[in-house]
Amino acid sequence: MKLFITIFICIIFNLRGMSQTAPKIQWQKSLGGNKTGWGYNMVLTKDGGYIVVGYADSTHGMNTINYHGNGDAWVAKLDAKCNIVWQKCYGGSGNDDGELIIETNDGGYIITGVTGSRDGDVSDTIGELWVVKINNIGNIQWQKRYGGSGNDISYSIKQTMDGGYIIAGCTDSRDGDVVGHHNTNGNIIDLDGWLVKIDSVGKLEWQKCLGGSDDDRLTDIQITDDGGYIATGYTFSNDGDINNNHGNSDAWLIKLNPLGVIEWSKCYGGNKTDDGVVLLKTKDRGYAIGGETASNDGDVSGLHGYVDDWFVKLDSLGNIQWERCYGGSKLDQLTALQNTNDKGYILSGGTRSKDGDVNGLHSKFGYDDFWIVKLDSTGNIEWQICLGGSATDDSYNVFQTLDGGYIVAGGSYSDDGDVTSFIEDIPGNIQYNWWIVKLAPEIKPINFVFNTQLQIYPNPAHDYALIETHNIKELRIIDVSGRIYLHEQVIVNSSNYSRVNIQHLSKGGYIVQAICNDGIIRIGKLLID
Repeated sequence: MKLFITIFICIIFNLRGMSQTAPKIQWQKSLGGNKTGWGYNMVLTKDGGYIVVGYADSTHGMNTINYHGNGDAWVAKLDAKCNIVWQKCYGGSGNDDGELIIETNDGGYIITGVTGSRDGDVSDTIGELWVVKINNIGNIQWQKRYGGSGNDISYSIKQTMDGGYIIAGCTDSRDGDVVGHHNTNGNIIDLDGWLVKIDSVGKLEWQKCLGGSDDDRLTDIQITDDGGYIATGYTFSNDGDINNNHGNSDAWLIKLNPLGVIEWSKCYGGNKTDDGVVLLKTKDRGYAIGGETASNDGDVSGLHGYVDDWFVKLDSLGNIQWERCYGGSKLDQLTALQNTNDKGYILSGGTRSKDGDVNGLHSKFGYDDFWIVKLDSTGNIEWQICLGGSATDDSYNVFQTLDGGYIVAGGSYSDDGDVTSFIEDIPGNIQYNWWIVKLAPEIKPINFVFNTQLQIYPNPAHDYALIETHNIKELRIIDVSGRIYLHEQVIVNSSNYSRVNIQHLSKGGYIVQAICNDGIIRIGKLLID
């Protein structure tokens, strides 16, 4: 029996000592070359593939299908391995750029970007914001321009419950479609946050300028359960729609009803620059803002250096539940944030740091690496990985894939390190490639907890044992070598105990593994006499 207890304790402490490491690269893909330009945004599609939108400035090569000249919006549909299924260019004789794309409920896609054209695929009206609806093979169904004579920019688009779309961005226009700008002095270039609601065929239903007398932008938007909207961004203002700015720029969160009427508005940050970049609806019906901060006061704590990634977890009313800074002593910039299947989070961005939370930087001379960080549900780092080579590598998107791994996408100038799929325009001339990296599924350490409160009665037992099953989904009985003698699903009952038949087991000592709904495995000793 002493030998059993010694082996049992060794098993427990060895397993508890395991640490989680970052997943390995499964494969990678570069798209580009031939003066191609670059991608800006990639999303996972319902067929398990991806679609990319960006900018093409080439008159030859792979990104030039229907090329119009002087720069076009570029879209490429990819399969699950990121091979190109089809690609097209959209635009006119001016400079046109695709910035965002989402899959729509009808199986097609909608693109937002900016245009300087008034011919080709582009309407001959004012407004820099350009929206193009395409079908599932890239043919244009409709396109519209919105805005005025100034800068009209989109950062986020979502399909709404009525089949239309809501666009979040910013504008300094004061004419055309733009009404209600907060800075009426036309001699001063000042951006307002801007919301544009359109119907399913692009008809403008309403627009709202949001902000104050200084620069304000809305960078991401989500549809709320009540049919309204919640948007994040950043603000330099402390008047108009903004109050309680902590200084310089603050991360900004604004809740609106279905008609765009403000319900509440909040600022988060310290006395330096703080930006909201990405907004998530979390699984507890709250929200999370992913952004950047240079502050270390006010709402911000734990700054590592120059600029950190900043994560702010909020309840449904925008009250801070917790916040964390991630990074090192150099520049760290968050660009993407997603929920993960285990109720945690995955964030991506760029880093120039080699210390703090950051390990494994490839870049030299102050350039960026992709930086991917996996967090648990309370913001603790589970693993982090730097991806790239010695030149600049900028991560824009990250997704969890159906197999539990991750896809990371962005732009790369590197031709070394992790980047083995680079494309050259001519030998020795590396272009800015769209670089896609597939990370393998995570291998999570088993979270064994030796818990003497796991109730087993009687103990020692004979024929039958009652084992506690509260919050437990599976039971296993194993010996010290790991051989499984019993493995059964727990049937929930009001007693919170499961009656287990152990008549087939020999006398001796066994380990009971109680696998909880939260993934933790509680362990107890069972003696059979």
